[in-house]
Amino acid sequence: MDGLLVASAFAEGRRGAGILDSTVYLTPDGEGFRLNGRKKPCTMANSMDIITVGVALQGADSVKHTGMAILPARQQGVSRREFWRIPLLAAADNHELCFENVHVTSDQLLLAAEDDRETAELVASAEVEGMGWFEIVATASYLGVVSAMAERVLRDERVDPGERAALGGEIECAQAALDGAVHMMETSPTDQGLLARVLMVRFAVQRIIARCAMQAAELAGGLAFIENAEMMTLLAGSRCLAFHPMSRKAAEPMLADWLKG
Repeated sequence: MDGLLVASAFAEGRRGAGILDSTVYLTPDGEGFRLNGRKKPCTMANSMDIITVGVALQGADSVKHTGMAILPARQQGVSRREFWRIPLLAAADNHELCFENVHVTSDQLLLAAEDDRETAELVASAEVEGMGWFEIVATASYLGVVSAMAERVLRDERVDPGERAALGGEIECAQAALDGAVHMMETSPTDQGLLARVLMVRFAVQRIIARCAMQAAELAGGLAFIENAEMMTLLAGSRCLAFHPMSRKAAEPMLADWLKG
């Protein structure tokens, strides 16, 4: 398994959909299951080795049970469709994954039966763990984008020192907040409280990123924006964190409930 690329096919790009609101369904098939559905977008669609995909199974109680499956990227029944239509973030290889009667065994699934409390707790823990690390990695990536913008300004002695210090200070605070989130993930119980705290860090840093990106572009000046396509690309790219799950609107009710105790 060393050196293999693993793609995460969980979150949907549909407006209002949650990260675990899967449109990939399981149906029992003998001793295994058949996987059908679509996932878009999926990063590294053409370059991954292993797919981890969020799945759903309609239970006898009409409740949709969620879980995850692991399968080889080139398994029979898995195909790809071109999806990404803009040049921004094109290198991420974001396209649509299609699953058509893909056979999976029980060994490839983490899915709790209706009366299997132990596995249900394991699934819930894995979901919190996976979501928490995703939020941190995604947020850190976009903080890197705005840091690249800020670097141009921080090295420019023509820019007012106070403006440079304020810009750099906000970015350092955002980095410290993410470091704290990493520490929480490594030391705290894996429960909804952990996810809530990580999400609050993510949204706080997201606001800092948006503010600092615009400030860096403004301080760099209009000519730098007009003459340097990289600055324009970085500014546009810095705003894409808002599109990553979990969306702020989807998270707010859960965060409000957690905060009130």
